[in-house]
Formats: sequence, structure tokens, C-alpha cells
Amino acid sequence: MFTLTSRRFFRLFLAILSAFSLIGLWGSPYDLRAFDSAPKPLELTQASLNAPIEPVFSPEGPTMLEDQNLLLVAPYSGPLTAFGLESKRGAEMALKAWGAGFNLEQADEEERVETQIPNLKDVKVALGHFSEKSLARNAPYYIHYQIPVLLPYLENPEVASLNENFFQLMPDFGTQGRRLAQEILTQKKKPNQVVILVGPERPQRLLADAFATALAKGLTLPASGQSKTSKRIGALPSKVKVHRLEIDTLGGLAELKDLKGGSQDIVLLALPLSLALEAGPILAESKFSKARFLAGSALGLRELGAEYNALKLSLSLCLPVVPAPKSAAYNTFARRYEYYAKSSPTWPAVLAYDATTMAIKAASLGNVKEYLLEPDRPHQGLTTSYVFNKGAPTQIFKVSADSLSFLP
Repeated sequence: MFTLTSRRFFRLFLAILSAFSLIGLWGSPYDLRAFDSAPKPLELTQASLNAPIEPVFSPEGPTMLEDQNLLLVAPYSGPLTAFGLESKRGAEMALKAWGAGFNLEQADEEERVETQIPNLKDVKVALGHFSEKSLARNAPYYIHYQIPVLLPYLENPEVASLNENFFQLMPDFGTQGRRLAQEILTQKKKPNQVVILVGPERPQRLLADAFATALAKGLTLPASGQSKTSKRIGALPSKVKVHRLEIDTLGGLAELKDLKGGSQDIVLLALPLSLALEAGPILAESKFSKARFLAGSALGLRELGAEYNALKLSLSLCLPVVPAPKSAAYNTFARRYEYYAKSSPTWPAVLAYDATTMAIKAASLGNVKEYLLEPDRPHQGLTTSYVFNKGAPTQIFKVSADSLSFLP
């Protein structure tokens, strides 16, 4: 507590109080969970994240640990629990392999991180976050304590510009949409028609918009690997009709009956997971049952893959990593993972392993920020290389009975 002795201090107090209320951080450690039961969304902008904050610790005060601390923030409750558990396994595998002298702290992103980690200011690197809402709740603390954050899963294209210490590994929604369009544009045999099923949320619209724009205008692939020049891919022929259906509920699928369907059709599932699951049986009974279904990484769950596989629907996902059987590093990891987890490694586990390995290397070199801030530096992972804030090269993963084990 402090005493207000002048208007100047009073105005300062009101400004700080307003900032706290805006970002949902006002209150004692005991009250935060009550406020968090229905948190208000926070727009991820530089202005909103620069609001001043005060440290929040447990009653015992901050804990000082000898070893260097890494923090994994993942969903351990709710619909994305499978992602969180696989991320935990991947991070723990990296720690076993490379993390001598490091501790891995863990927090459920469904609750405020600072209430779960009393020694937050001692964290060298934070890993994780699957949702914009979760990052928005905790970003002010990362900024306040200047904690670098590796974001293996977050697909928000604006995140990297919010703070110089935020590093995105996941290809964003637009990149995924363009990669899925490339899959169509590079096929010798073009589809008869393309149907885009678009859900109500922003991520699905970003994916669908990038996909549709690429089909209509074509793509320019940047120079990479042995190719020293960019490559132009033409747009979809005008005779191929592209239909966009806004799907808020299953009732929106009724419009499919007005379209012709066949085995040469393409259907983009830019839908939330729950709606994509509910749509499966309807699509299997529709005229599009023989079509090829495409989706982004947000639908890369075994639950959806198993359902569509059982319904004999052809499904391909755009993922940042896929199994690489010819890679000795991946084979070694896969054997150790299967021994440790009693199951095959999944793509979130691979991303967590790669991100944790990079965090350990950065912290071991003594200057985390200098290592992570180097622009355009490729970081080799188990199955692919990453360039921070540009993501890993997106890859197409065809779901089958044999490949289901790669999905969480």
C-alpha cells in the first residue's frame, strides 16, 4: 500500500489501475482465478501489451533455483488436452537428452501462468501456448520479465511483431492456406470443382481467404534449396468453379445438395474441430463422399483422422512436420519416444522436442536473446528446419490407418 500525496501520483495510480483492468491482471493472487472464470478477450496489440504490471508471487515469495528453468505452457484440460500431453512428452524427451542442468516447469494455459509459477521471473525461456487468449493473458508478464517465448503451436501471423522476444515456429493460417492451394494448383489433373467450408472464427477465415486467393491469382514460390529463382504457379482455370459456404452449424451443409459432386472434387475443411467431427457422417452420405478433403493443422487430431478414415473419406492435413523415416535423428527419437511413452511420436511432440532443444541450446550459450534474435537463421529440427517467425516449411500429410499414430 502507498499514500497518494499529489494529483500527479493520483493520476498515475488511476492509469495503472485502468491498465490492470484492461488486461485482466488487477487483483491479488487469491482473486485471479475468480476473475479468470470468464476472462474477457484481449486483442493482441503492442499498446495493450505494454501496460505496466506489478510482480505477483505466492505468499512464500519467489523461489530461487540453482538450475536454469524452462517453462512449458500447454492445455492440460479442455478439448486440446491431447495436444498438451503430447507437448509435455516431447519436451521431457528433449530434457532427458540434452537438458542436464535444466528444470522443466509446467503450467496449464487454461489458467494464469503467474499463479502457477511463483518463480516466473527466473524462467530463461517459455515454450508453448496454443491459443491467442492464453497468450494475451500472460504476455504482459513475459514482457515485464523480458522472458523469451518460443511459440511452436500458435498460428497468429501478428504475434511475432508484438515483442522482439516472441518467436513463432508454426506456419500461420495464411501460409497453410497457400500451401493447400499449391497442392491443387500443381496437380496435372485439375478438380472439377472446389468447395470451401468456412467456420465462424477468425483462424478459419484466414485459412479460407488465403486458400481462395491463391486459387484465383496463383502463387509465386520463393527460391529455396537448389532452386535459386522463384517459381510462378498459375491460377486455377476459370472453368473450375469454386464455391464458398459459410458454415456456422450443421444446417449450413444443406447447401451441398445443390452442388454436383464427384471423385475429382476438392473440399477444404476450414472448420472448428467440433463442427468438422459432426460434419463427417453427413459428408460421407453426400455427393462429395469420394472427394479429397483438405484441412490445416488445427484439425490435425487423431479423433478427426480416425473418424474420416472409418468413413472412408480421403483426408490430407497441412502440418509443420511429418515423419521422416530416412532421418537417423528422427528414427532415434522415435525409438526412444516409443520406449518412454509406449506409443508413436505425434507432431505436437516433435514440435515440443525441437522447441525445447533450441531453448536449451540458447540458454546454454549464455545469451538467449542474441541466439534467438539472429534473423533468417535456420534451426535444424528432427524432421525439418525452422526459421523463427517464418515457421517450418508446411507439408501435406495424408491420413490413413497406418499414419494415424502420428496424430495426437
